[in-house]
Amino acid sequence: MKYVSFVLGGLSAAATGFYLVVYLYRWQWNRALICGILFVAVEVFLLGVVLLSRIARLERRMEAADSRSEEVRRRLEQSRLDGADRFRWIDAPHLTGRTHENVFIPVLLGLGVLLSGVSWVLQRAARFTVHPASDRHLAGRLAALAAPAHSARVAGPQLEDRPAVPPPHHVQTVAVGAVAVAVVVGGATAVGALGDATQTRPEQAPDAAATTLVLRVETRHPGDAAHAENAARDLWDGCRRGTTVAHLDHAALTQLDTNVFAVVVRPALTDNDLTRLRGCLLDANTDGVQAAILGEGHAGPSPWLP
Repeated sequence: MKYVSFVLGGLSAAATGFYLVVYLYRWQWNRALICGILFVAVEVFLLGVVLLSRIARLERRMEAADSRSEEVRRRLEQSRLDGADRFRWIDAPHLTGRTHENVFIPVLLGLGVLLSGVSWVLQRAARFTVHPASDRHLAGRLAALAAPAHSARVAGPQLEDRPAVPPPHHVQTVAVGAVAVAVVVGGATAVGALGDATQTRPEQAPDAAATTLVLRVETRHPGDAAHAENAARDLWDGCRRGTTVAHLDHAALTQLDTNVFAVVVRPALTDNDLTRLRGCLLDANTDGVQAAILGEGHAGPSPWLP
């Protein structure tokens, strides 16, 4: 179950992160905020799964340690109980009411003296019976375990002939350097590309007189032209005030059909401004209103104008 949670969480995090970048690139801020919140929620979920798994692992280790400690304690108590009555016959009362300490201690001392005498006799006998031949026989048996002589060394480099520090690997150094250079160049290129895609930079004005957009507005009341017009104007006014795109104050919204509208902006918008305006119109800015771009383009100057 833990691995299933990791897989689902990883896929969700990848999807939300991908769409977060996509919506930021498209200037759709509300959708980007939603994806960002979902991304943070998935990350918190994954963090919770990891913490819970670690806590469960620690609990299992503590339970195992407690069980081992309890087993050791039980064995110690058992051994203590078993050894308490090891000399029970000493404490057993005699028929006359007397104990046997006066018998046990002399017997123990006598056995000690007897064993010491036997050991002294065996030592003296071994001293007189062992000969140098026995030493030579033992030395012959141990010769197989001795280190080889200096003249009997195996041909080839020995351990002491090897340098303490191995020589540097030039090929590995060159490979690591090449990988590091590739990572630096790739990172710089990626940062530049991301900056070009997301940052607002000065652009050259297009060779056109105006920019035209045709959009369709869907509401909760399909077929109602007046309601669609009000929703489209609310959407257009919100984008006109909410974006920093220039030349939108004088742009008019024209109704072409029940829910189809056209916008003409003069002078023509740059690519970045057009992307920002498109993102605002397609974003979820107004409740119950959804817009779709049917067409867009630049209109050239009239041929009859000087």
